[in-house]
Amino acid sequence: MKILVFLLAIVVSHTLRSQDRMEKNVSDYFKAYHTGNVQAMADLLSDSIYFHDETAEVLGSELLFTNKDTLILTLSKLFEGVADLSWRTSVEFTTGHLGVSSGMISYRNALSNDSSVVSYNVVSIVVLDHTARVVKHLEYANYAEVIRQMNK
Repeated sequence: MKILVFLLAIVVSHTLRSQDRMEKNVSDYFKAYHTGNVQAMADLLSDSIYFHDETAEVLGSELLFTNKDTLILTLSKLFEGVADLSWRTSVEFTTGHLGVSSGMISYRNALSNDSSVVSYNVVSIVVLDHTARVVKHLEYANYAEVIRQMNK
C-alpha cells in the first residue's frame, strides 16, 4: 500500500510540474504575441508549427503557415508596421495542452502619418506538444471592425 501511495504521489507530482510548464509557456507565448516580441515567440514555437487565421479572408486572404521561419518572418514584418501596440486581456487560461486568450488589440499604423488607433477583438487558441512547444495557433479576429474603423 505504501508503494502504491508513493507511486501515485510521483505521478501526481510529475503531472503538476508538466501542467505548470504548459501554463508558463502558454502565458509566455501570449505575452510575446500580444507585445509583438517575435523572437520570444520563436523560442516557444515548434518547428512544425501550424498557424491559421481564416478570419483574415475579410482583408484579402487567410493567413496559413506551416513553416516556422516563414511565420516568424511574416510576423516580424507585420509588427514592424505597428506602433503603440497594446493588448487588454478579457480571458486567458490553460487547460491540459490547450491555451486560450481573448482580448482587445489596439495599435496605429507606423507606416502612415495617420495617428488614428484601430482596436478590435481577437481570440487565439494554441496547442502545445509534449515538450510544451506551440504546435498549433488558431487566430480569430474581428477584421470587419478594422475595416469599419479605417473607413471612417
